[in-house]
Amino acid sequence: DLANGLGNLASRVTAMVERYRDGVLPGRSLLFVRNVGHLMTNPAILDRDRQPETCDLVGHHCESGDVLASGVALRWLAPRQIPPGVWADALFEAEGALRMSGHIPWLGGRPLDVEGLPNSALVSNLYLKWCSLLFRVFGRGDVGILSLSAVGGTLALPAIYWLGREMGSRRRALVAMAILAFTGWPLVFSRWAWTGTLLWPLLLSAAAAVLRALRTGSLPWAFASGALVGLSLHTHPAAWAAAAGLAAFGLAVLRARRARPLLAAAAVGGILAFLPFGVAFLKYPERIGGRARDVSLLVPTKDVAIPGGNRFYAPPLRLLYNSLEYTGLFVWTRDPNPRHGMPDRPPLDPLLGVAALAGAAVALRKSGSGDVGERLVLFLAAASLLSGILANPGGAPNLSRIAAYVAVPAVWASGALVRWIPAAARRLSVRRGLAWSF
Repeated sequence: DLANGLGNLASRVTAMVERYRDGVLPGRSLLFVRNVGHLMTNPAILDRDRQPETCDLVGHHCESGDVLASGVALRWLAPRQIPPGVWADALFEAEGALRMSGHIPWLGGRPLDVEGLPNSALVSNLYLKWCSLLFRVFGRGDVGILSLSAVGGTLALPAIYWLGREMGSRRRALVAMAILAFTGWPLVFSRWAWTGTLLWPLLLSAAAAVLRALRTGSLPWAFASGALVGLSLHTHPAAWAAAAGLAAFGLAVLRARRARPLLAAAAVGGILAFLPFGVAFLKYPERIGGRARDVSLLVPTKDVAIPGGNRFYAPPLRLLYNSLEYTGLFVWTRDPNPRHGMPDRPPLDPLLGVAALAGAAVALRKSGSGDVGERLVLFLAAASLLSGILANPGGAPNLSRIAAYVAVPAVWASGALVRWIPAAARRLSVRRGLAWSF
């Protein structure tokens, strides 16, 4: 009798679910929802990371606010201390906003004119408008120069929280934001990397909007994701590689018929957002490719330590050399450029480096199992690393050339830590909060 009763119950629940999918739900079925609603706080209810979603919302929001406030303070305190000094590019890019304040057109761009540094770069007028706004708000002194980088670094914190929330739990979102707020690589870059740090919130928000659009089927969110990618092309040259990675991800999901309208909406948003800058290349067609072309793999190098030098067989050796240098950034390779503020040391400390590597392995496995969020980040990471691997090996690994990649280790490491820390707390018989504090 008990078996028959359970079988009948299972049949009734299955029938109710099928009718719900068809849009028909009898009134008495709401009793089922009401009577099990309290179970949503049970550890048996798992989030997208397969972890219990038992987060205390008030405590969580307090912790998030603390992390955000501390991260923002570290980006804005002592504006004269801009380690280790601003690259000339930042000042020359912003020069148009200083000289033509109030007379900058919305469309087009202007060549990056640096005396003694021949280049093919173009500066977007829309970016100059942004610089002009920052100078109007923060002034033209030390704080104004710092704001060119610090505003992007500040906006990246809520952006990575949003992406972490779309990919997993609130806890993962908080950990990812904390890593981006306090680790050396993002923190130093948030004080001087100008267009590179403005690139972060645009790409992170674009990735989060993509996942929201795929989850909800929302065309406005898809349009917003494309628009954010299009705006990112107004910033750092590494944005082109990241945009290519997101486009490749879009083509990979084309097999799902429901995703095709979303991809079309994203493409329209991207084209419209890039168009104000795109018209500049009609006026300066010789600058297509920009700074990425100036520092490509095929450009002769002055670094005598590069295998193959400038001989005819150098390109494959350069490719192998760059691949080893840039993929080793988690643990063992070091940025040799002192102006990046991390002289001769890895950008990640060993614990976070190992956590990021473990997170990347988990992401690869989950991506193969159909996890769209992990697959999206893998596409973004691979394309961003290519912008460094295909660059000139002089001074490699040059972290500024993979500016779009900076936030990826934070996402991967957070995925590993939300598993490791609770497991360590259980094994050591200590409170989870104490384990997280350590």
